[in-house]
Amino acid sequence: MTDNMKKEQEKPLSFHSPSVHPTNDASITSVSPKFHINRRQVIYFCACCTTISGILGLLILILSFTLFKVRDPTLAMNSIRVDNFSINISMSQKNIVSANVTLISDISIENPNIVSFKFGRTVTEFYYHEETLGVAYAPAGQLGARKTTRLNVTLDVLADRIVEDTNATTNALFDGELGLTSYTSVKGRVSVFGLYKKELNVGLNCSIVLGVSILTVDIKSTTCQANDLKS
Repeated sequence: MTDNMKKEQEKPLSFHSPSVHPTNDASITSVSPKFHINRRQVIYFCACCTTISGILGLLILILSFTLFKVRDPTLAMNSIRVDNFSINISMSQKNIVSANVTLISDISIENPNIVSFKFGRTVTEFYYHEETLGVAYAPAGQLGARKTTRLNVTLDVLADRIVEDTNATTNALFDGELGLTSYTSVKGRVSVFGLYKKELNVGLNCSIVLGVSILTVDIKSTTCQANDLKS
């Protein structure tokens, strides 16, 4: 009895090792397939995002050359009138003739684009025989898609603007006609979804004939031609 107990005590203890004895736990064997499935999903998702981005980019590019094609605004002189006019003839200064004129012109800006047009202040210059009579300004603004706005431009010709060609000026004043020219320019920018921006610069040349007498003056004719300038 004693010998049997001694033999049992001398036997080494044995433990089950998971590395020696494989287990049938399904959770361990299913890790690798799940990992591969998630990876394929990520690749598929990235491919879909890339494709959609490419399609949207191509669509925007096509629209920018068709529906969203940027067109130049249109300038037009609707009317021009004389608000004040006076003539001064100084016999003591070699028959020099001077004139004081206040002109008010009604100018419209039309935006043909389906996006808004943001423009700076409008500049209008008036000339007589290539001599600058004065410069008038209209405030900056923003014009909505396919909208038209009208601007009133007032010019006070400086009283000390003296025309040196006295005989020609005197004849024009007393014969009833005085020719002026004007130039209006507008600079602005359009933006298509913030992705495509274009600077625009348009101008308007006008020839104005004033009917003049000693006491009154009126507009006999106005001829204008718009021109698109390179920005």
